[in-house]
Amino acid sequence: MRAALLLLTQVIGFVASAQVTERSLLWRIRPAEGASASYLYGTVHSRDARAYRGNDSLWAAFGQCPRVVGELDLSAAMEGAGDLVTSMMMPAGTNLEDLYRKKDFAQVEAALKEHLGVVAFTTDHLKPFWSMALLSEATMHSDSILVLDDYLQKRAQSDGKEVLGLETVAEQMAAIQAIPLKEQAQMLLDMVQHDLYRAQMEQMMDAYAAQDLQKVMEVAEAGGIPQSLDKGLLQDRNERMVAGMVELMRSGPPCFFAVGAAHLPGERGLLAQLREKGFLVYAVAPVPQ
Repeated sequence: MRAALLLLTQVIGFVASAQVTERSLLWRIRPAEGASASYLYGTVHSRDARAYRGNDSLWAAFGQCPRVVGELDLSAAMEGAGDLVTSMMMPAGTNLEDLYRKKDFAQVEAALKEHLGVVAFTTDHLKPFWSMALLSEATMHSDSILVLDDYLQKRAQSDGKEVLGLETVAEQMAAIQAIPLKEQAQMLLDMVQHDLYRAQMEQMMDAYAAQDLQKVMEVAEAGGIPQSLDKGLLQDRNERMVAGMVELMRSGPPCFFAVGAAHLPGERGLLAQLREKGFLVYAVAPVPQ
């Protein structure tokens, strides 16, 4: 179930809005009034070794912050796992095949069986969005046991840091629930027909390893989720996360924020919105290990 929570953050992060951003995954955030700096790190929800190519700057910043804040507090989110499972399922009496013409379903079914193996049978009653998530996960490199976000939170716990989340599972799920099943079905079909689950993830990981947020954004825009859904999946979530970040930074010790890299850049991205609210935001130069 923890994997399902991470799949949730993974796929809904694949939307972005254009604006050139400096090459860095780590950003220092300092209140204009001169309080201690917090940090924002753009993660990728992956077990690929490229996600773990951190640098000395990252761990120095991590060590300075007594609080680590993710999109979700993954441990706390597990308490609502039952509701998550229910919301992942197709309406009673329906299945995935009902959303497609026979020829299109044959393509979707073949791709699911090829990449998911025996797990493919579970997708019969899953909403298409979750089949997309499973396909993306299945085609990722699995060099680590833990997804990066999970690793950071577990390391924080072992270091005695407080772990918090900017969103709840219910808030993230609301963005997905708003996507009509027919649109989800078309997104899944497009992913299968254009082999997006492989090509897009490889491009995303290469861009991430290069710390190129602009390229991450371009890859996210290139496929997967229609721009018509941008407001619920990205803009509204960004505003909610920024509000949470501001409240935390103004009410306690420094925070190390770790959220999906696609949320950072763009005209309504986290970096721009924090600057609008008067924070001084600077890229932290990487120091390769």
